[in-house]
Amino acid sequence: MLNLLCAWALTTQGLPSRQGEPPPQPAPRSAPRASGSTQGVYTDGAGEKHLWRVAENHTLLWDGKPFVPVGGLFQVKSWAPAATPADFTDDVAALQRLKAAGITDIYLQPLKGGITLVRAAALQRVLDAAEAEGFTYGISLADAPRTPLLGYQILPGRYLQDAPSSGGLVRFPVKGLSSALWFLADPGSKQILDSGKADIVAEGARVGLAFKEGRNRVVIYPERLFLPGGELGLPNVWEGFDKYRDDLLTLFGQVKLGKGFRFFSDPLSLALSLTGESQQIVPSGAAFQSEWALYLSHRYATIASLEEKWGVSERGTLKDFTEATQLVPLWWAEKGLPQFFHKGTQTVVPARDSVSRFWQDLEDFKTESLRGYMSQLAIALKRGVAEVPIVYRSRGFSPLFARVGPQTGFDGIGVEAYGKGIEPISYTGAETYAQVTDAQRPLWLPVLATQEARLPETTQPGFANKRLLFSMLDALRDTGARGFYVDGARMADPTRQAYDLSQQPEQLAWLTEYAQQLGVLGIASVPQPRAKAVFYPRAHKPLQPRALQDGSWWLPADRDYVLYDFGSAGSAYSLSEPEGPVFYLWNPAGPRQIKLKIPKQSSLPGVAPLAWLPAERGIRTKDILTLTIGPEPLRLYSYASLPLPQEAFPETVTRAESLLQTLLKRKLTEATLYSIQLKNLKQRYKTDITTTAYNALRDLQALVGQMSSLLRPYLWVEAEAIGGHNFDRVEDRPGASGGQVLTSSARPLDAAPALATFPISINTENSLRLYIAASPRASFRVQLDGQPFGGTNSPVPQPIGEPFALGSLIWYDCGMVVMPRGQHQLEVRTEGAITLDALLLTPPGFAPNGSTPPPFQL
Repeated sequence: MLNLLCAWALTTQGLPSRQGEPPPQPAPRSAPRASGSTQGVYTDGAGEKHLWRVAENHTLLWDGKPFVPVGGLFQVKSWAPAATPADFTDDVAALQRLKAAGITDIYLQPLKGGITLVRAAALQRVLDAAEAEGFTYGISLADAPRTPLLGYQILPGRYLQDAPSSGGLVRFPVKGLSSALWFLADPGSKQILDSGKADIVAEGARVGLAFKEGRNRVVIYPERLFLPGGELGLPNVWEGFDKYRDDLLTLFGQVKLGKGFRFFSDPLSLALSLTGESQQIVPSGAAFQSEWALYLSHRYATIASLEEKWGVSERGTLKDFTEATQLVPLWWAEKGLPQFFHKGTQTVVPARDSVSRFWQDLEDFKTESLRGYMSQLAIALKRGVAEVPIVYRSRGFSPLFARVGPQTGFDGIGVEAYGKGIEPISYTGAETYAQVTDAQRPLWLPVLATQEARLPETTQPGFANKRLLFSMLDALRDTGARGFYVDGARMADPTRQAYDLSQQPEQLAWLTEYAQQLGVLGIASVPQPRAKAVFYPRAHKPLQPRALQDGSWWLPADRDYVLYDFGSAGSAYSLSEPEGPVFYLWNPAGPRQIKLKIPKQSSLPGVAPLAWLPAERGIRTKDILTLTIGPEPLRLYSYASLPLPQEAFPETVTRAESLLQTLLKRKLTEATLYSIQLKNLKQRYKTDITTTAYNALRDLQALVGQMSSLLRPYLWVEAEAIGGHNFDRVEDRPGASGGQVLTSSARPLDAAPALATFPISINTENSLRLYIAASPRASFRVQLDGQPFGGTNSPVPQPIGEPFALGSLIWYDCGMVVMPRGQHQLEVRTEGAITLDALLLTPPGFAPNGSTPPPFQL
């Protein structure tokens, strides 16, 4: 038997409801109506004007008709710095092949290097050829400011090594180094024993250490130069925006755009993002720090309030907000040292890292600042080049597109959706759809790229078959997409030849057929109504975007919320809504009835009537409301208090009493204390105040969890919940256990390997099999108490079952061992890229499947 606090995700939530026999019908809860308009007038090179606007359902209307393109990306060979006349000839021939196959919707993209490296004459030749062949086209600028980004990369887990016991040299292989700070510290107390600046050598950073007593570790904080066009996703807009904008305007000032032109896309790189490693970069540039200081002066009334919120231990350390920008944190997510490094004084400033808001403030600033530059550039292009829609690319959720305001300059968000199977495609599309639906102005929603898998995971040419292609496009259409460009109608980049359809006439014919199908459905001829939407808090990870049976969507939103867990009686949340309090109730385990006592306030004169949707799922009799809840949300309007199901506490008590009886039978010493606590909780629950009763329920649920941990015959550990690791970060992951994972990118051979240590306690000696949920194709080793798991001939972990979490995770069977009673340590170690989700130690007879722990019955 294993002793463990099991951390699996609760996936239930329920909500309050509505009144009436029959109940009054509130307006269906849908997306908030956009308060701004999205429209313009494009004047083509011949002087003809074209009116366009974006409809409420995210369709682009051009000259009064829906523009729903079906085609693909066209990489232009002759849009490259070293292009030849033969490249242009090849481009024209590729255009003609597409036209002959019936494809006339494309968007053009430079082959490499970005649009500002292309000569105006080369641009014009291809645009003229596209016009002559009758194409409608967009232009992907695929460019960004060319000023490199200099910044400190705060990855203390990755850049950490054991210090040599006798002193000596320690090397850290890091690319693009400008400088590096190093600190020698005691890993237990985190006390800094020595520090300095590393030597920059060919392979990266080199640190010379003197002898220090004890087992210490050295960590570096590299200041790196990130070149434009990389995968960081964070262009240096602060230092290079003005020149880049002017270069674009100058270039297109020499170009004549024709009647077939429809939009610009990707004006700030193809990988614009504030997720992943870009979150852990603290830029060093002067322009960045100037804007950062201005933001902080608006964010905080005084420098003293900033010191408090940032956890600066010694008040009065900073004299103003400009000096605050000199601070570089030496921790990330509780990894590293609880200090700031002051770049001006070259000293460390003690900090309370667990309460510091530094990283949140930095993320908020980057988001606000980058979104401002996105908007500025869109406005500049529309005023200075052509008043057409400006589209930025998204790979799902992005903070850059959260609650887009009515005055935002860009006009659309383009979906980039790759993945094995329909599920990841649908999820990416739905996440983007959620953000355009929650925007305060209509935004166009085209697909800018889709394929079954990212390179190099696929080598097949294009799509496996027509059915797959249609299914993927249908899934994206179902999530609101109104325009479909695949990767790609013509691919000239040799590394992306697997995506090239220009030499696949059968597949081009599939695209043409799909366009015809949209015509039959009327999507390309008549504006479709806007789909209804209900929202859930994005922070509640177990929930994922999904279509509901009534044709509406259940989508994540960034709004104020409160979550409620009623155990077997379901769950609920309340959201900040303009019409007043709204509760959403559901039960992922399946349909069931719950009863709510209607508060007296809900029947007072002048109070909005109690109501619920769907109407058929509720009945009111006197002061009791009976609701049927299930996996889809039920909305409850004008309920004046917390909608606590009458069944929630008694059902949890029944479970608690059953567990307690088992503890007593096994004569476990904790049983007496738990019995007293259960009696006290029953007394606390007897109240007319629902919040007090709910708090008693939550404490009872915690008690049930404690008793279950003593009786559960297996151990389930969330990888992200442990402190003993040097992985890079914890990331949100839809479909993972607990909604989060522990990730580490590949490391150089002589760098410290990624290591995660899991302390476990075993009450009784037992034969146990170990399963680990990790990323597909991961290579890792497992040790138990310092020895290979399973002994010297330990088996290599083997993947089992089907992938889950949108195909990003799979279970591995790591073998079986006899584990004696007592404390143990499991270690997972790898040099390669890996994602860890959960570990399961279980007696024989159970194989894990997805993110759900084994069933536990007495």
